[in-house]
Formats: sequence, structure tokens, C-alpha cells
Amino acid sequence: VQFIFDVSGSMEDYRVSVPGSSYPDNGIGLERYAAAQMLAAHPEIQNVQIVLFSDHASHTVWMTATAALAYIQNGNNFNGGGATNYDLALTEAMSAYDASARPLPQGDQTLLYFFSDGGPNQPYNGAGIDGNGSGSNVSVAEWEAFVNAAAHDISNVFAVGVGSITPGELSQLLPISYPNTDTQAPLGQEDNYLSIG
Repeated sequence: VQFIFDVSGSMEDYRVSVPGSSYPDNGIGLERYAAAQMLAAHPEIQNVQIVLFSDHASHTVWMTATAALAYIQNGNNFNGGGATNYDLALTEAMSAYDASARPLPQGDQTLLYFFSDGGPNQPYNGAGIDGNGSGSNVSVAEWEAFVNAAAHDISNVFAVGVGSITPGELSQLLPISYPNTDTQAPLGQEDNYLSIG
């Protein structure tokens, strides 16, 4: 599993009640809680990598699920602030994916989860990802080519909306999810889009 976490200022400012007392009551705390719950509920998850982004990005090496849970539980790893740049997030995720060896044998499939409250605002008035792959922009075609590469063995990419996502913000999140299908209820919403908060 690769988790891609939005740690921008709007995620830090979004107020929400997160269960328990281990995480702050904001968007960053909620996405950390959701990922921790997933790891705890799925012992079949073997390798985990974490990408953090705002108007800059960073990533961890591939870790065991136990090490990843400890990383997520450590609030010092999640300093929020800054703008929201989807192109930078995906560039970091793609370059990080093959940058380190996995500590355990690779599982049957690899899943990616992209968390954000929407509204990419860097570059200024950016559309998230679209058909523009010039310069530092990541196009939809470039992202899908990465996801579909046989060597990467990625079966699904889930876009996870944090908080109240507007239709415009949803339209910017959906191109990241893959495959872009709509066969399961509720119809009218892509199957690989989830929402929390």
C-alpha cells in the first residue's frame, strides 16, 4: 500500500472530531486515523510507503505495516501547512515507488490511497491533473501509464475526499482514482472514490 497524504494548511485548519485521543481533531488527524484503522484491520498488508505533500513533498522508504503504523502514530511526522499541489504529490509518489526495496515479499496487489480535502491551488489556478503534461505538470495520461505499468503491479488507486468536497473539488480528485469505472452503487460516482469526515 502507498498512502499519499495531503498535509496542506487547509487540512490542518479543517476541524473534525477524530475518534479517540491519539490524533488531532483536524483533516490531517482524520486521514492518519483512517490509515491506521486500515492497517489494523488488514493483517495481509505487508509493505507500506507514505508520501506527504503540500507545496512541497517527501516520502518514506517502504516499511512493514508495523513500522508504518508507528510512523502514522507519531505526530512529529505530520507537520501541516502550505498550499496544495497535486502535480508535485504524484511526481513524488511515482519517483518514490521504485526508490527503495520492500522489506517483505510483494503482495498479490498494490493499492494506492490519495487523501485530500480538494482544491489544488498550486500552481496558481491549477486544475489538479488534466491533459497538460508540460514542465512539472503531471497529465492524466502520464499518471495512468505509471499505474498501468506491469512492473508496478498496481491494481487500484483510490481518491479519498476529506471533509465536505464540492463538485469542483471532486472533479479534480477523480482523475487520480483508477480505474475510472462506475458499476457499483451509488451509481453516478466513480467506484474508486471514497469520502471521510
